[in-house]
Amino acid sequence: MSLEQAKAFMVLVSGDKELQVRLGACASNGERFSMAKELGFTFSVEELKLARKELSDEDLDAVAGGDEFCSIFF
Repeated sequence: MSLEQAKAFMVLVSGDKELQVRLGACASNGERFSMAKELGFTFSVEELKLARKELSDEDLDAVAGGDEFCSIFF
């Protein structure tokens, strides 16, 4: 598990509207974590929360649509 992988996943999701839609269609966070794993990312809930704190909204907005990611998982 990795904080760096959680950060990388957040950046990926923030810049990919199609992935945001797919994650949003999941019935649970467990399904979302499974999808992340299928994409090659392994991280814990705690690491995802830490990554969210470390990557500011401005950081995510610089990629694109940072707010979308937060509404999917949190």
